[in-house]
Amino acid sequence: MEKSIKWKDRFARLNVPIIFWGLLLLVVILGFVSPNSVKPAHLLDFTRQAAPMILVAIGQTIVMMIGGLDLSVAAVMVLIDVVAAQMMMNDPSRAVPVALLCLCIGMVVGLVNGFLCAVMHMPSFVVTLGMSTLLLGVTLLYSGGSPKGSIPDNFRFLGTGFAGKIPMAAIVWLVIAAVVILVMRFLPIGRYIMATGVNPMAVYQSGVDPVRIQLTCYVLCGLFAALAGLQISAYIGTASLQLGEDYQTRSIAVALLGGAAFTGGKGSIFGTILASLFMVVMSSLIAVLNMDAGDQNIIQGVIILVGLLLSGMKKDD
Repeated sequence: MEKSIKWKDRFARLNVPIIFWGLLLLVVILGFVSPNSVKPAHLLDFTRQAAPMILVAIGQTIVMMIGGLDLSVAAVMVLIDVVAAQMMMNDPSRAVPVALLCLCIGMVVGLVNGFLCAVMHMPSFVVTLGMSTLLLGVTLLYSGGSPKGSIPDNFRFLGTGFAGKIPMAAIVWLVIAAVVILVMRFLPIGRYIMATGVNPMAVYQSGVDPVRIQLTCYVLCGLFAALAGLQISAYIGTASLQLGEDYQTRSIAVALLGGAAFTGGKGSIFGTILASLFMVVMSSLIAVLNMDAGDQNIIQGVIILVGLLLSGMKKDD
């Protein structure tokens, strides 16, 4: 009896995110339903498919840590995809400068969002929803409603290429996520971000301007949305006005499943990565079961709500 209690205590101290067990369960179910889907090559492909979601959800998580919300991320992704394709025009020499321009666009959008939310004290929901509408309008105007252009092969390598058997897309997000995790864990800004979400006044009294922290978080969110847009461009190779639609609400759901909260002060980049992979595996399982669109949405919604409920219960404990 004492041994079992000790093992329970050790297991509890591991502090494994509940989303990890959900992901593991989905992989097991997928293996029973479609054994070919859990072969190493397919599992590695999941890491490629998850790349855009992981990148945009990292940015969303950072903003939610300070108690904010960014509903413009999907619009940023669409704008970046269109700008990248139409400006690169399949010219390898344009890939790097255009990519840098796209990242700057994302950061400028984040800076405007941050200024309106942190400096002007406007609700993040209203500001970013308005920004989303504005950006979609700009995208339509810029593309004429019918985007053209394509991505050169040297840039597409980041979305479709491999380093050995590892997808380059996975390597990209792994490197970026590792940097963010290390910064959040070992540099003061990580503590300041969390503290700003809990008590901005306490942060101010400690000698740090919480407004600057909030501005930084929104700029980072815009940057990560731009990175996600470029990742999509690198994979599909063309411009599309439809690709970012699912990322607005799903990035929020992924952040919440990963451990973030609307109230701020909580969040886990590692949990966000697991939640992104969870969403990809869930979509694959639903596709294998040949469900129609209505059933897919219902099941995805139920699974997400159950996951959020279980995550919330664990936080309360």
